[in-house]
Amino acid sequence: MLYKPKPESSESGKTFLLMLLVVTPTLLIVFGATFDLGQVAAGVSIAQQAADLGATEAGKLVNVTTVGQRQEVVLLPEAADEAQWIADDVTGGGMRIDRVYIAEGGLVVVEGTVCIRTRFLEQFIGKQRACRRVMGMARAWRGIEPGYE
Repeated sequence: MLYKPKPESSESGKTFLLMLLVVTPTLLIVFGATFDLGQVAAGVSIAQQAADLGATEAGKLVNVTTVGQRQEVVLLPEAADEAQWIADDVTGGGMRIDRVYIAEGGLVVVEGTVCIRTRFLEQFIGKQRACRRVMGMARAWRGIEPGYE
């Protein structure tokens, strides 16, 4: 008996086309979402650095008064402006400083929100931007005695 090759069927071409039509959009969605989420993670990391630096600089703008045995630590009014200026410089204007205050132990806290545009997710699920809260802390720089509460 002689070997007879199978006749080519159109089935193999249909299978390839079906796989191409399923796999290509799936990979596109996965890569696009990964790219956008990576952008968000990088933006939050940069904003965190901006908040920490803003807190460090705001910590230089404190007014410390001693009344008897007690210290009173107050941020100068321009501390919030300084923190916002640093956030604008570091993030390119993508971060808004919400609050600057002094917490227990003389820590200066900067709270803010960063919003990153998600172009791919906007097209597929309608989410234009991802907003995340960040908080930076630093010790006030001058005049605060150890044990300040």
